[in-house]
Amino acid sequence: MTFAECKPALSPEVLSGIAALGFNQMTPVQAATIPLFLRNKDVCVEAVTGSGKTLAFVIPVLEMLMRRETPLKRNQVGAIIITPTRELALQIHRVVSHFAPHVGGGEARALLLVGGTSVADAVAAFRRDGAAILVATPGRLEDLLSNYALFDTRELEALILDEADTLLDMGFAAALGAILGALPKQRRTGLFSATQTRAVKDLARAGMRNPATVSVAVRATPAAAAAQVPAAAAATQATPSSLRNYHLTVAPQRKLGALVRFLRRRPDAKVIVFTMTCAGVDYLGGLLGGLLGGARGGGGAAAAPVVLALHGKMVQKRRSGVFDAFVAAPAGVLMCTDVAARGIDVPDVDWIVQYEPPQDPNFFIHRVGRAARAGRRGQSVSFLLPQEDSYIEFLALRRSPQEAARRGEDALVLARARELVRADRDLLEKGTRAFVAFVRAYKEHQCQFIFRFAALDLGAMATGFALLRLPKMAELKALPAAALTTFEGGAADTRAIAFRDRRREEARQRKLAAQDAENQQRDLERDDVGLQRQREREQRRRDKEAAEAIRLRKRTKKKKHEVLREEWDELANEERLFKRLRQKKITQEEYEREIRGGAGADENSDGSGGGSASDGATESVSKPKAKPMGVKGG
Repeated sequence: MTFAECKPALSPEVLSGIAALGFNQMTPVQAATIPLFLRNKDVCVEAVTGSGKTLAFVIPVLEMLMRRETPLKRNQVGAIIITPTRELALQIHRVVSHFAPHVGGGEARALLLVGGTSVADAVAAFRRDGAAILVATPGRLEDLLSNYALFDTRELEALILDEADTLLDMGFAAALGAILGALPKQRRTGLFSATQTRAVKDLARAGMRNPATVSVAVRATPAAAAAQVPAAAAATQATPSSLRNYHLTVAPQRKLGALVRFLRRRPDAKVIVFTMTCAGVDYLGGLLGGLLGGARGGGGAAAAPVVLALHGKMVQKRRSGVFDAFVAAPAGVLMCTDVAARGIDVPDVDWIVQYEPPQDPNFFIHRVGRAARAGRRGQSVSFLLPQEDSYIEFLALRRSPQEAARRGEDALVLARARELVRADRDLLEKGTRAFVAFVRAYKEHQCQFIFRFAALDLGAMATGFALLRLPKMAELKALPAAALTTFEGGAADTRAIAFRDRRREEARQRKLAAQDAENQQRDLERDDVGLQRQREREQRRRDKEAAEAIRLRKRTKKKKHEVLREEWDELANEERLFKRLRQKKITQEEYEREIRGGAGADENSDGSGGGSASDGATESVSKPKAKPMGVKGG
């Protein structure tokens, strides 16, 4: 069906804008959706990527605004289009703005509201010029609706949620709830997505009234039907029929070489390469620039393909510049994360390379959907490790049939990559960050029954990243040394590797000098502390010896005192006995026995059996050896 044959009929102004885009025939999703929307139906649309969903909601929105009996005032908003990413919002804004000269008036006047831009500038632009259509990301729109009395939405005609499943997957459910609560109920609502998840259906029930469901399926191509895929998957597929999907199984240490060879063989192609992490994009983007530029048959840098990097941590101005540069380039390589996997339309993309699998398997469809858009032909290839080959069957069950790709490796690529890393510390640091980010992202993969972290050879993976030494990370410390023998490093002293950028290297040298000075000072302080501790230990030893000497002196003095006391006690006892003897209370014999303390008895018992009577008499008349104290002589 042509756009001119659409019922209800489209206005001449809109048809003129469509013709200027070069379109005449409606895609299936457009033919099914536009008439329903124009008949004031809420629509919930599921269609494969690249099927023309953007025009399927932009055209009805423009028609609704043009058919109003009273034009919108400057502060009134007639339609709101919400998208998950800034790049997609920018693309939709450009499509809407394309119709402005054809439609005339303010019906196609659109305002872009995304993060990374100035809120004050957006507020000033709306107050100055107004906007009938807002194209926004959820966070920025919620902020403006909640904190600024800016938009009059009482005349809102339509609300569009593009890539609705991604809006929910990215955690915007709360923001969408706040936005829906702030908008009038009397409106048309459209949900557009490549997949219909349970969350999307729940959102449709909450924000729509009796929606018409549109699901556009794609019949499998003969090639896909001939492939070894399950019958249920061969009947329909979730990817465009003009897209051919391939897979390549390659060892981790050969993966980089396989990618370089793949790109070298396609110097005139426009290729998007997906990785899991922002750090991986930065590293591979810098590495590929050197690897491809140095192997183009003597052409040098002039013959090297354009290699660009795009990820969500870039500032908005740079992201927009990179995206525009890749769109304008006739050929080249765009390294990116899944920030570019949803909705954005890059003309004439020849190949999609999934260098690393997406953490969310749903993103496989959205990644490959950047090629074969609007009926154009395209191809994709997924790089898989040997233990990940069950992913092929998994994709087939999800209606994404795969074919095996021809193998190709370049063993010299890793050596060249290490040379590039040794020549620039920037690549060295980016490589370390990329490897760490990859390992931690792989651990959190949603398909852990396929992408098993325990089966990952981290030593070989580090080799494939062209690392010169293994980073310090918990995942590596937990492994036995034997598990890392597959790592093939290239340098021991990475501290000597300099930045190619002179200013960065000078800053690093200053930092190193400051660190060395700090370390020297710390060593001196440590030496001082050690000397002080030694002195303290020596003082404690001397104090202990002095205390022991004092204790011994006290003990000796105490012993002498006890001896003297015993002598005085002995003299006192003798004096007492002598007094009793003079008073004749005891006999001389008893006196002598008491003086001796029983010694005489002991001697007799220890002798020959006793002494004679004369011995006893002699002993009895013996005089005491000394007079006790205090007794006068007679």
